[in-house]
Amino acid sequence: MHFLNSPRNILSLLFLSIVVCRLAAQHSDIRFDHISLEQGLSQSTVNAIVQDSLGFLWFATQDGLNRYDGYSITVLKHNPADSNTIADNSIWCLLSDRQADLWLGTARGGVDRYRLKDNTLIHYKHRDDDPKSISENDVISLFEDSNGDIWLGTLNSGLNRLDRATETFEHFTFQKETKDGIANNTVWSICEDKAKNLWVATWAGLCRMKLGANPGLPHDGGFETFQYRENDPASLSGNNIRTLCVDRNGTLWVGAWGSGLNRFDPKTNTFTRFVHNAKDQSSLSSNLVLSLFEDSKGNLWIGTEDAGMNLLNKDGASFTRFTGNPAKKEYLNNDIVSAFCEDRSGILWIGTGAGGVNVYDWRKNRFKHYADDLNNPADMNGNDVWAILEDRDGEVWVGTVGNGLNRFDRTRTHVTHYTHRPGSTPSLSHNSILSLLETRDGRIWIGTQGGGLNRFDKRDGTFAQFRHDPGNANSISLDEITALCEDRDGNVWVGTNGGIVDVLHLSSGKITHYLPDEKNPGGLAGTSVTAICQDRRGTIWIGSLGGGLQQFSPTTNSFRQYMPATRGNTGPNNNTVLSVFEDSQG
Repeated sequence: MHFLNSPRNILSLLFLSIVVCRLAAQHSDIRFDHISLEQGLSQSTVNAIVQDSLGFLWFATQDGLNRYDGYSITVLKHNPADSNTIADNSIWCLLSDRQADLWLGTARGGVDRYRLKDNTLIHYKHRDDDPKSISENDVISLFEDSNGDIWLGTLNSGLNRLDRATETFEHFTFQKETKDGIANNTVWSICEDKAKNLWVATWAGLCRMKLGANPGLPHDGGFETFQYRENDPASLSGNNIRTLCVDRNGTLWVGAWGSGLNRFDPKTNTFTRFVHNAKDQSSLSSNLVLSLFEDSKGNLWIGTEDAGMNLLNKDGASFTRFTGNPAKKEYLNNDIVSAFCEDRSGILWIGTGAGGVNVYDWRKNRFKHYADDLNNPADMNGNDVWAILEDRDGEVWVGTVGNGLNRFDRTRTHVTHYTHRPGSTPSLSHNSILSLLETRDGRIWIGTQGGGLNRFDKRDGTFAQFRHDPGNANSISLDEITALCEDRDGNVWVGTNGGIVDVLHLSSGKITHYLPDEKNPGGLAGTSVTAICQDRRGTIWIGSLGGGLQQFSPTTNSFRQYMPATRGNTGPNNNTVLSVFEDSQG
């Protein structure tokens, strides 16, 4: 398996029969590879995992530092006779900083700064005769803030900030007489939110301090502490804070050892609690939360000390559990999940308490097939699938040709069928579905092959129909709807099989029509619209049969056509575009 040097790929999937593969599927759908003692790992308890600037993966264990190059493991250990070796073999935490240095927090040797470019180590240790040295040699957390400052949490001696200019440490320790000091001297985790607040997880609550605008003004010096209050359900669920994570939306997640997961609301300074419920299989698997991680797809993972790991479902309130089963080779092999890391190719690396490293490669995940079983009316209707949509609630909508619309619930165990019923106005207008869209209000839009456009309201289960009316210029242009897109203004763009694009201005009820015009250089081109996409800059892109890729300019109300690549230009390979998608790099 060579994971590290593979480039980031853009994957295009054409579904001729439905294959639904989600990360939050049933436990049996996830398959893991393992790196353990047999593969050369120096010890099976992995406390931290990072990837460095060169693409190597580093594993922190209780018996040495391990470097993995995709093929083999190199183990680095302390050698008392060599000062250019790591200070201690028991490593709690790792950090790869923006200067491409690797930092190690050890159990007895303080902090090491590993300068990878010249293969040298700088040791930072506590010295009784130096008040500006690190406060303790047992370092359990590391963090680099937006100013480039390095923060260190210790097991018994509080928080430290490294001043890079002087190579000295500033200390923040618990003082009974100081009201705005740190709450406790055990600092398990450190993070920063989008508002430049530094958050510190201690064994007596959660602390917040405002960071300065630059390294010359590193912080305001005072902490605000959040703690559990017995009669306040909006307070923290407990005071033993073990791990922190700020997600892509700026939300702070707080993992507490013994009292579950918390989500912080900065507007009200309150917390929402997520705890284990023995009667609810969709609750958190355990209240002993050890690790938190958000991957590049926006999935929040929660590692526990005794019940494997959890994935927060798309509804934001329930979880999918992945528990250890060492008897099965391709399952998570240990229930102590202490660390997560995602490499550049999107592979998830999971550190465990006694099972080494578990590796989840989404590209290798097996597929679960859903098909029409004529003997089971509860299964999906139809096998000729042209459109698939996952909505914000985690439900999957499957449009078929000739057999209507299928709606899979979040567990994928129940299917609801929607078909055209002649004489019933609220039903689906046609049984052949070509396109699907969810708009920001949660409604589902369905483009059909001859029945126009439908809008389904999940709140009351009703359909609204939009049909072509030759006598009404404010109706849709054609009844064969091949592509749908909602723009940032809330307008719905409708592509048709005749090459016409309609824009439904829902706020005013008016429809703008763009007709193909091959004689006009700024006109729409193509015989059928296959895809419509708005990128993060707000630009509308349209793919078509015969018209290639086109970019809409709202300023000139015209289209720019990208023709097939020739010796003189760099357009698409031909003028038939089946799909348009913006990747994570924009």
